[in-house]
Amino acid sequence: MTPKLLANKVAVTRELMIQSDPSVEQLIRNNMVRIFAAKIDNVALKGGGSNEPTGILGTSGIGDVSSGGTSGNANLTYGNVVDIMTEVSQDNALLGNLRWVTHPAVVGKLMQTLVASSTDSRMVMPTPDSMLGYPVVQTTQAPSSSPYSLIFGNFADLYVGFFSALDVLVDPYGSAGTATTNLYFYQDCDIAVAHAESFAAAQDVTVA
Repeated sequence: MTPKLLANKVAVTRELMIQSDPSVEQLIRNNMVRIFAAKIDNVALKGGGSNEPTGILGTSGIGDVSSGGTSGNANLTYGNVVDIMTEVSQDNALLGNLRWVTHPAVVGKLMQTLVASSTDSRMVMPTPDSMLGYPVVQTTQAPSSSPYSLIFGNFADLYVGFFSALDVLVDPYGSAGTATTNLYFYQDCDIAVAHAESFAAAQDVTVA
């Protein structure tokens, strides 16, 4: 792991600060904690941008059940979902903090997908919070446009390393001429997959 910088800036006018109750600065700090946490979730699942961690989906060696991989299909079937779990199981990695992670749109699709097309009344996902006996986490930080992704694995093998706390620099001088205080936010972190075989995914999922 090497430090990768998350940074943001918020400009607050003097007029807003003297009118706000509770403190607008504290409200902004609290909101920024949530924004940074969401971004860390995003890059942990699929990073790869400039100065970003690789993330699970970009890690070499994870099980691939996409159309170019083992037996994937853009329109997920019950068999495809089982194949994703099997990819982890056959690598002796079916242990630890096992769960599914995907976008809410994929959950909605799977809750309307029959186990056996035309001959079954059961859905691949009978409830929105579990599938094949393992918890399902819905997050809009997963890839959120077509194609979507469906990830399964042992999330105990996903390491999030912090090299600093969320640091805040208050600069009342840089924009003093416009009666504005600049708040700068910094956090250094990185993501690492300790054991690639602990994860498998379909990365070409459609929900049409």
